[in-house]
Amino acid sequence: MPFDVQAAGTALLEAHSASVALAKAKIRELALPVPLERLDDVALVVVIICTLFSVAIALTLTRALGRTASALRLSTSSRADAIVLMGPKGSGKTCAWQSLAYGEQKFGTCTSVEINELTEDVKGKDARGREVTKRKVRVIDVPGHPKLRREAMLWLKQAKAVVFVVDSVTVANERKEVAQFLFSILSDENFQRRRLPLMLACNKGEKLTAHPPDFIRKRLEREIEAVRRAAEGELPSMAINSKQRRANAAAQKKRDKYRTLGQRPGEAFTFDAFARATACPPTTFDRLSAVKNQVEPLRDFIVRLRH
Repeated sequence: MPFDVQAAGTALLEAHSASVALAKAKIRELALPVPLERLDDVALVVVIICTLFSVAIALTLTRALGRTASALRLSTSSRADAIVLMGPKGSGKTCAWQSLAYGEQKFGTCTSVEINELTEDVKGKDARGREVTKRKVRVIDVPGHPKLRREAMLWLKQAKAVVFVVDSVTVANERKEVAQFLFSILSDENFQRRRLPLMLACNKGEKLTAHPPDFIRKRLEREIEAVRRAAEGELPSMAINSKQRRANAAAQKKRDKYRTLGQRPGEAFTFDAFARATACPPTTFDRLSAVKNQVEPLRDFIVRLRH
């Protein structure tokens, strides 16, 4: 059935008139001191305020329901079989996810605040250069907004591997934020204990101002070392009794074990040294152009993962 613009406009005008009439009746019922000649204006303002308030409530409920649904999926699934796309906002995680899901950009570029998930066959080249297909690969795109960082870290429990997407153009200016996020992942107990494979996907490689992967690697190594040293100097948690002090000391010792990133005293952080010290697989660095659907290195990384 075709959409009738005129009928829709008429319905909106009728709804508006009814709302204003209802507001005027309520003002008279409450005997508010409003001059008669200003009654229409005041009623219109009341309707606008109520409409905006209703929209704000609807948006809040929608976001809350979205977070609840994400938390429910996270809590009800015990599978640790997902390729988890992480990284700061605006780096192109959702574009990379769309390339894997559809082979094209269906939704254009956007800043995602919701979890995107797919289970799809992924084609790529194995270590010998042969074309292979990995069946039913679960890929999760996690929002990168700083306010959602804590929730994002929880998805490591379901990770089989982590793909950390960075913007090759802006990474030099945003290196501190990127390094802090990476440090949170590398120092995570679950990440180190399960020895998760890590790929740093240097996205937006099609742009002339994009930095090469080797440059990004060296800059991030220096910044992560600075974050690691700063974490060593953090104050211990306060305690009010001996039992709590012992518990805090044990927790601090456990955190420090992972926060060192496996580096010996006096040794600076590098991704290679981290892999040797923690027995994690060597970190993969490669260039992508998700917006142009040039994500072959990502596909190759996925198909080369062990089952």
